[in-house]
Amino acid sequence: MASKDVILPHYVNLARNYILSGFSDTLYNVYSSAKTARAISDSLERKYNIEDVGFKKFIVGKFLEFKMVDSKTHKRKEMGLEDLIVRLTIEEDNRLSERNLESYKLRLRQI
Repeated sequence: MASKDVILPHYVNLARNYILSGFSDTLYNVYSSAKTARAISDSLERKYNIEDVGFKKFIVGKFLEFKMVDSKTHKRKEMGLEDLIVRLTIEEDNRLSERNLESYKLRLRQI
């Protein structure tokens, strides 16, 4: 049986290579210099936690810009079933477009 000193580095290297094999060529080139899977994981975690914090700050900033105004009158408009379906379809399409845009931006950052 091989000693623990020989087996452990083998598994560390195996885990690192397994993670690197899932990356695109561009990401592979960025993270291939990392010595361990832990180093890759820590680097990715730092990168995406920072982006998440920035996104949360953006949301909070938008919330703080929101102002309640009581002086405006709100008129309710009767909406038929067809109008409701059209409106919901448009809102769903807008949400999908926003998600696709965010996904595209994320892919661009990775390049």
